[in-house]
Amino acid sequence: MPANTTLLTETFPGFPGGSNVALPQQELDDTEARIIQDGLVDYPGLTRRRGPVGAISSLAALTRKGTGLIICLDPTGADRYGVLNGDAANGFFSVFNAGLSTLTDLAWPHPLPTTPASGPATAYRVYDAKPAINSGTLIGVSSAYDANAPNQALGFWGGGISANASGTCTVARGSAAMTLAGALSITPGMWVFANTDEGYTSTLVGQVSAVAGTAVTLTSVSPYNITAKAVTFQSLRGIYPKVTSGRITCDTTAASVNGGKTKFVSQIGSGTLASSWQLYRQSDFGYIGKILSVQSETSLTLTTNAALAVADEAYVAIRADADYSMVTTANASKVGFLNAVYGGRQWYANNGAQFSKTSRVWFSDPDDPEMLDVSNSGNWLDIASTGQTNEPIKALSPAYNSLVAIKETETFAISGSTVSNFSVRKLYDDGALSGMSVQTYGGGCIWAGRQGIHYFDGINVTNMTQSKLGDVWKNSIKTFNTGQYRMYSMIARNHYILHVESLQPTLAIVKGNSSSTPTRWMVAINMETGAITWMTNVALRGAVQLPASRGLGTVWFLVNDNTKGYICSADDLFDLEGVDAIGTDGFSAGPDFFVESKKFNAGDDLLLKRFKQLAMDYMVQGGNINVDVVLGLNNVGSTLSSSFPASVYTWDALRIVTPTWDACRGSFPTWDALVQGVFVPKRVRFLKRSQHISFRLWQSSSSIQRLKVGPYQIGYKTMRPGRV
Repeated sequence: MPANTTLLTETFPGFPGGSNVALPQQELDDTEARIIQDGLVDYPGLTRRRGPVGAISSLAALTRKGTGLIICLDPTGADRYGVLNGDAANGFFSVFNAGLSTLTDLAWPHPLPTTPASGPATAYRVYDAKPAINSGTLIGVSSAYDANAPNQALGFWGGGISANASGTCTVARGSAAMTLAGALSITPGMWVFANTDEGYTSTLVGQVSAVAGTAVTLTSVSPYNITAKAVTFQSLRGIYPKVTSGRITCDTTAASVNGGKTKFVSQIGSGTLASSWQLYRQSDFGYIGKILSVQSETSLTLTTNAALAVADEAYVAIRADADYSMVTTANASKVGFLNAVYGGRQWYANNGAQFSKTSRVWFSDPDDPEMLDVSNSGNWLDIASTGQTNEPIKALSPAYNSLVAIKETETFAISGSTVSNFSVRKLYDDGALSGMSVQTYGGGCIWAGRQGIHYFDGINVTNMTQSKLGDVWKNSIKTFNTGQYRMYSMIARNHYILHVESLQPTLAIVKGNSSSTPTRWMVAINMETGAITWMTNVALRGAVQLPASRGLGTVWFLVNDNTKGYICSADDLFDLEGVDAIGTDGFSAGPDFFVESKKFNAGDDLLLKRFKQLAMDYMVQGGNINVDVVLGLNNVGSTLSSSFPASVYTWDALRIVTPTWDACRGSFPTWDALVQGVFVPKRVRFLKRSQHISFRLWQSSSSIQRLKVGPYQIGYKTMRPGRV
């Protein structure tokens, strides 16, 4: 039987299924490619090149490399922004002013180094920042997840955007109206520390809600009388537990206080107190008295008769000389540096002061992040690993029906709604290699582990990379050093984007005679379709979701070059076309578009074919699309001398589209609009004899401004059946 003399063709969509390196190339679906780099598959029928990485020009410029990007809502509901940044000697939390045009450096208690290649001691610090109940953001930073003397701190940022300011103030106990002796440069959300009429020094008085000249309004009433005493306003502080367990009864005719289900000894201490504890009614913060001594778990004595009578009511005991430093490892009353809100409570995990506390989770009373019982019989859970080693907790993430606690090789879920029914169950047999890989999404959360990238939807856990990345993920990620390097992630436009700081992948990018293997990964997963693509130069180091007032869905992310940090908009990756303005972490600026197709066989793995053409509907501006073909099941290409040329209008083509100058002006108001390029169908001719063929596409130069690939077609002729 003679060979087929008719040119046969197969037409395929523009790779909407994304990358698949888990299967042999000849087994891929027609919608998949082996590799898509710097391409987005979020638009039907197209693979389009991602947009540029560039700093938001309206924001104040950073002067140091960043460790994390933070957002906070202050007591007025205004959104505020800050950046953790520093070097091997210093750490700062730099906050933007209301107009985002200037930065103010606030001291962080530990250095924030940025050179992981030099070793674990100078690696980027692990950070975790989430909203606090009511308002504010809790910011945790640690040099490690273990208890080997980590530099660990937990800061409470109320949204203040000013440097520390000191002066003189007056406020009455039970009043939220404070008067300053002279106007100070302070902002809502700042914490107020003052000397009191009772002789306490630098005790926490409250938080600024509003400022008008010398009049300051606090978010709640002052616990103390303060008459013309020294005051300091600061934007950051640590946390310290308030005592609230049980209920109390007392009378104005006596100094004794009786409790029910209280834990006075466990939480406050026993005997005559050297510290300064004050007792208040919880409902209105009414002052009851100063505690003199504690007799038992249910009995204590005040220094004088109670200032007001309560009968079986909730209370709050506050220590006037409490430790509000941010360091978490030097005080037994401190909780862990990780946090999350679940069930109306603030949850904390991993305190590196003791190994046993690295796997402990504390939880607050409802509505107040500092109403905590950290006593030996307090409100906390130990989450024990099921393996031979009890691993530290690396992340907390709320889901709609549970709180997810993630270790390195296991994941657990805490469920329940009250102290009496909180329970822990094992959720999954893989954990997170870095806590910054964890993102909340769709009522659940996503994280990156040894076995893949996992998504918990609140009911089931799905390995999103198993079918697409398979052993390439597992074999590559096993080279990731968790003690020295980090992962960072964000959710933008329903894409999960993960930056893996350093690894040795088994996946190479081959362009003609040139082959390169990346030493870092930036993986993007389209959460709507499951399609996976790879990126270059999107080495993010934290991201924040902006409120609707600044553009619903907008995400800002932080990157560094070799000297300093930049804040970029994720919208640019999806909405704009162009060349990166920043080379992140020493990367070459991109995008660097590359596609390697599946192995096409025309329906028969052994029938010999003469492959003759590749036709494609595409758009490219600023250069050509290079083409390479790979014969058989091999990986070595046969570079073609032809390419897909830039798709711009010729005068002949323009005359057909717009026959008059008036029509041209109506279609293209500017010359720039005219030369943006159009989609054109073109073909590359060749003659390659093989059973299989695949092709590679890549941009010819870094000057290309835009590139989109649509449907494509393979043309071939079959040889006689039986010829192989």
